[in-house]
Amino acid sequence: MTTGKVFFKLQERKVEVPAGTDLLQAAALAGVPIEGDCGGKGICGKCRVRVLSGGPGKITPAEKGCLSPGELAGGWVLACRQKVTGNLVIETPVPGDDDRSKTRLKLLKRQEQGAALDPPVRKYFLKLNLPSLEDRTPDLERLINSLPGGEIEADLGIVAGLPRLLRGAGFQVTAVLAGNRIVAVEPGNTTGRAYGLALDLGTTTLAGYLVDLVRGEVAAVSVTRNPQSVFGAD
Repeated sequence: MTTGKVFFKLQERKVEVPAGTDLLQAAALAGVPIEGDCGGKGICGKCRVRVLSGGPGKITPAEKGCLSPGELAGGWVLACRQKVTGNLVIETPVPGDDDRSKTRLKLLKRQEQGAALDPPVRKYFLKLNLPSLEDRTPDLERLINSLPGGEIEADLGIVAGLPRLLRGAGFQVTAVLAGNRIVAVEPGNTTGRAYGLALDLGTTTLAGYLVDLVRGEVAAVSVTRNPQSVFGAD
């Protein structure tokens, strides 16, 4: 069987595939994400790559319709239309640049509009009374009695480490609650630091947002291409 080796320069990944395999499939096998909203039908024009070595094959009508004469002259082709016939060196667009810009623009607009801050995780700084011969309240009960709200629960792992933590912090701690459950107890006052992670799992884009739950601001954003996008947008 005749095969060809395809080297993706940006990602420094190489794959050997049977002759006749299109570049979109070769990229998927190499673990290189290339957008293909139309599922490889040559319609969307988003799977463009540049052939640096090995030379592109015959330019198809779909490529002439999606790419400019200058792009075609520069070696740009549609990965779904080009077949592997020998060894190739391929350059892909830098992934995610457009997505990052669009995502950050959306976030800025949302922050300007403002939104009510009501995070599911809350922190409470507590100065607990010290145990004594007169006050023999169990540590967990002492902690829960100082918190607002009704019935509060705590995992066994929290309960097991509570005696040492309380005494090491001089009974001044911050309780972290998710709903009515204690998920962490931190020494000292850490109410000024609380972060949440929001994930947006799109068909073509994956985005993660680190959110400052105290100030209601997005502290960091990371965006990347969804590997499944090579099979289509929906």
